[in-house]
Formats: sequence, C-alpha cells, structure tokens
Amino acid sequence: MIQQQNRRLDAMAHQFNAATRITASRDVSARLAEMADFCRIVRGAMDDGISRWKRNRS
Repeated sequence: MIQQQNRRLDAMAHQFNAATRITASRDVSARLAEMADFCRIVRGAMDDGISRWKRNRS
C-alpha cells in the first residue's frame, strides 16, 4: 500500500512539473511547482518513516 502511495506521489509531482511548462500564467506555474515540491517532500518523508519503522521492528 505504501509503495502504491509513493508511486502516486511521484506521478503527481511529474504531472505538476509538466503542467508548469504549459501554463501561460506565472502565478499558476509557481503554484504547480510548489505542489510538485510538496509531493516530493511527502515522498521523502514516507521513505524516511518506512526506514525508521523497519529499523525499530528489528
């Protein structure tokens, strides 16, 4: 389930980045880039959390 969530976050970040290149509005482009960054940050936090959980289970 977590791997699926991570794939979804990666896909969303990719889509937001792609949208930044085709939108005419600078404000919208900046917001999409921010959303893509947020997805990458959440993805990293998920990876960190999984690593910590696995270490603590051992």
